[in-house]
Amino acid sequence: MSKNKKYINVLLIGPISPPVTGCSVVNDLVLEKLNQEENFNVTIINRAYPEFNEAIGEFSFKKVFFYFSQYFQAVKIFKADITYIAIGLTFFGVLKDAPFVFISKLLGKQVVIHVHGNYLKMQYALLSGFKKKLFHYVLSRANKGIVSSELLKDNLTPFLAQDKIFWMPYFVEKTLKNITEEDAVNTNGLNILWLSNLMEGKGIFDVFEALNILNSKGVPYKAKIVGGIDEEQKDKILNYINSNPNIEYSKPIRGQEKVDVYKISNVFILPTYYNMEGQPIALLEAMLTGHIIITTDHAGILDICSDKNGYIVNKRDPEQIAEKLEYIFSNIKGFKDIMVYNHHYAKNTFRPEDFINRLADILKK
Repeated sequence: MSKNKKYINVLLIGPISPPVTGCSVVNDLVLEKLNQEENFNVTIINRAYPEFNEAIGEFSFKKVFFYFSQYFQAVKIFKADITYIAIGLTFFGVLKDAPFVFISKLLGKQVVIHVHGNYLKMQYALLSGFKKKLFHYVLSRANKGIVSSELLKDNLTPFLAQDKIFWMPYFVEKTLKNITEEDAVNTNGLNILWLSNLMEGKGIFDVFEALNILNSKGVPYKAKIVGGIDEEQKDKILNYINSNPNIEYSKPIRGQEKVDVYKISNVFILPTYYNMEGQPIALLEAMLTGHIIITTDHAGILDICSDKNGYIVNKRDPEQIAEKLEYIFSNIKGFKDIMVYNHHYAKNTFRPEDFINRLADILKK
């Protein structure tokens, strides 16, 4: 390390895995790869709450104690040039990050907020009075803001000038980089994959109902369901899984195990209407691995996915999902071109190194 070289010290404040979420996967990459960039030194305050629950942003004393205990790590801001925060999306989410923002500004540090979702604008619209002013004040202290899609920039326009808002798409994890075109083409039956947390807002119950429709019609298929289960919905979800012999469930997976699951399936389904959704990384991974996509026009999805990649279906419409699945089963050989297209599109467009390079450029500006 050259003694004369000036390094940019970045303090990353946000969750890393586990538990596995889109935000934690992004932060995992930033922590690993930005450190390898020539001019960056990254440290972290890990904000990952250990219990998965769909009701993100809800107040609880347990959460308050967990997040309050992390403020003692704010001393790391002294050594940072940039405080890079995976900002909360709700009032309480922004409030818990506010001390880091205020301390950083007090110490003259650059603050960059990264919005991993599409709820910020909705939350702001729902607030009033002092809470709305405080919400605006905290977010407007940032020097720059980042979103994952051009469609999501309006989450930050109430708080930052247009030239301070940047967007950059997510990426496909490096574990999938060796997937070939041959791996991506799988026309052997109807093999459905869900790889996301099992949450009502992401459409998991619509998928279960669609699979029941296929069962009633005698359409043969296999469905692999992978992801964390919302504790409040656990019994209902497990009842669906245990009552359907065509479903195999797995907890969240990474590495080679994840690669193997992608290789044996050929239809990826995520009919989301989740109000925190941004740009699901799982869709990018599914395209790289040649899957026919079934998803919805929601959040930033149409910036990365269209009918060229499969089907855009209506929200909360299990009958339409079942209709598309049945058609795919009947014409699976005819979907080879889509599988090949999706593979090359994702491979050339959503590379981890491109993501890190874009982030580095934004931080250096």
